[in-house]
Amino acid sequence: MYTKNFELTIPTNISFVLYRYDYIDSILVSRLRKECKNHPTGQKGIHKISVEGFKRAVETSPRLRKEIEKARLMVIPTPNLRVNSILFLWNIIEALPNLKWLTFKISEEKEYSRIMEVHDREILTFHYNIEEGVFNLTEILNREELDEFNKELITNGIMENKYFDRMNYIWMRASNFFDLISCFEKRGSSIAHKIYQSVDPKIDEDDPTLLVITDYTSY
Repeated sequence: MYTKNFELTIPTNISFVLYRYDYIDSILVSRLRKECKNHPTGQKGIHKISVEGFKRAVETSPRLRKEIEKARLMVIPTPNLRVNSILFLWNIIEALPNLKWLTFKISEEKEYSRIMEVHDREILTFHYNIEEGVFNLTEILNREELDEFNKELITNGIMENKYFDRMNYIWMRASNFFDLISCFEKRGSSIAHKIYQSVDPKIDEDDPTLLVITDYTSY
């Protein structure tokens, strides 16, 4: 039931920074503002666009399309390679099959670097946060485990103990989700092991809002 790529299916919305004074970033910002619908976030200076809109905006730009072609050829970036945000973003989008939204802000910083020193080596990085995600428990837990999970939700008042009033999903922060999973860990339940095995530590670090899909039956 569990697949090693399950963690890649979780992110649905990521956030990142584009730099106004970076050449490629400035072209990208101009293109996205012109071609993409900006979905309100309630936060000043924060832009939210669809992944499909991003792809369309980039692929219809001759200049940016050349960068995509480089991204498709890039395997492991090195400091000697002229890597930019387009290359990173395109590879991230390709790797995350359920990614629907991109949220970004534009930085006015003139001094910045995407090079990070790790173990005395310089590596190119592109930092992003997972803002929202979907965690489909039906893909990693069996029927008995799903029932055990749902009963814990009911016990904690998270889910209604009424068959017709109960949804097959819940919204919660990742931190609250993992607090809940710790209850199963203390009991030695297989649920905790399966879930911890299925997620990348970045989910815990970024603490996104999760749509947790659970199944249910009448109890």
